[in-house]
Amino acid sequence: MIFAEGHPKVCFRAFNGAPLEHSKHTAAGVEERLSTLKSVPEYEAGDWRTIARELQGLEYKIGIDDVLDAFALALTACAPHDEFQQLPSDPPEDTRGLPMQMVYRSETQLR
Repeated sequence: MIFAEGHPKVCFRAFNGAPLEHSKHTAAGVEERLSTLKSVPEYEAGDWRTIARELQGLEYKIGIDDVLDAFALALTACAPHDEFQQLPSDPPEDTRGLPMQMVYRSETQLR
């Protein structure tokens, strides 16, 4: 099993092909993220609604932005091996020899 670190902002940037323009805390930002997720083959348009519905009524205080961030990370994690990229492309290692990097899903390296 391989463990890697990812960040939703990096994942959305890779899915979108460019940095996102709007804050995830705004309606425009939510729409931008939902539109971006549509480009990922495994994403089903209603998935986020199903998760939001299941969380409703539970004692969790989770915003839609958190649900979309989780989707970005999950869709990155299920990428085909040849789509995994890392940032930076040649990461330094920490004191235990682990790479200090963020992974994302894309056919090409981010620039």
